Amino acid sequence: MTARPIRWRDDRGQAVSTELLLLLIVALIGWGFLAWLGRLTSTSQDLANSAQSAARAASQQSNPTDALTAARAAAYASNLQSPCTTQPAVAMSWQPGPTGTWRGGSVTVTLTCTVDNREPITNTGRTIAASDTQVIDRYQEAE
Repeated sequence: MTARPIRWRDDRGQAVSTELLLLLIVALIGWGFLAWLGRLTSTSQDLANSAQSAARAASQQSNPTDALTAARAAAYASNLQSPCTTQPAVAMSWQPGPTGTWRGGSVTVTLTCTVDNREPITNTGRTIAASDTQVIDRYQEAE
């Protein structure tokens, strides 16, 4: 019987480099998805915060006309144009108070904007909206 040489581990049949390349590709795709999702979530939160500020500014006014003007001013001052493609659209509605007038009711402000988050998978931007409702200050002086 002849002695065969013992072969300790050699490099034949190993696919570590291919596996690592596939792992790198999956990691990059995951990182890109998380970045896209993070930008969208951050913009949604900014829009919600701005809607709350605009609703609060509207609730401190003495009539619906001034309230809409104050809501627009608060929304435009929030600098949402950086994540959004244009200034956000401001819509306002209100419910009368117990006496059927402006004071003591509630005001709802809705902000809508289109986010310029064009990615290779999504060809267009995404439109997001946020709204907030505030109680109208019943101790505000009426005009």
